[in-house]
Amino acid sequence: FNGELRLACKKLPDLLKQSNCRDLHKAVKPLVKDIQESQMFIESGGQKMQVLIDGLLAVSRIGTQPLHIGPIDMNPMLEGILRTMKFQLQKQAVQVEVASLPLCTGDPSQVNQVFTNLIDNAVKYMDPSRPGRITVTGQVSDGTSIYRVTDNGIGIRPQYFGKIFEIYHRLDPENENSGQGLGLTIISRIMERLGGQITVESEFGKGSTFIVKLPCVN
Repeated sequence: FNGELRLACKKLPDLLKQSNCRDLHKAVKPLVKDIQESQMFIESGGQKMQVLIDGLLAVSRIGTQPLHIGPIDMNPMLEGILRTMKFQLQKQAVQVEVASLPLCTGDPSQVNQVFTNLIDNAVKYMDPSRPGRITVTGQVSDGTSIYRVTDNGIGIRPQYFGKIFEIYHRLDPENENSGQGLGLTIISRIMERLGGQITVESEFGKGSTFIVKLPCVN
């Protein structure tokens, strides 16, 4: 219906010109402008609602996707993720260093999404006052493969540590590029399903480290 209204507003000026009524044309012109501005807000709101609905669907699908559990070589996986994100990393001038990573056990598709989301989040919340840097390291301890994704971004205040994994929670609502607050929620749901764990360590103004724990390869 908003589209129909848009078409009507486009036709109206032409119809007024044909009527040769200048006074009416002058009176209606500001009204058309107001209507067009309202249409912009309607469309923007509709688009935002669609994004939120798509996000809810993405979260709900995590529990229904079939799992294919097996050993995962994390080194080629991280190489593939960084190749996919090359343009984004270059655009934000972010350097990424990946150490030699141990294998783990999990579903390759969902583990890939975990690390893609973590690196994507790190890029979004970089501190513009200094060059961006992300490091990924890993080790095995007590039958668990432990990975640390560390950035030198804006960091997180301690009171938000428990909230960042909640749906639609955004660390920086004023940042238009910060997304809809679904990335960490999806990560948390995936980790629960894989029998893993995701935690965070951070110092506000200095950066954050997200710690991913998955079963190691026996």
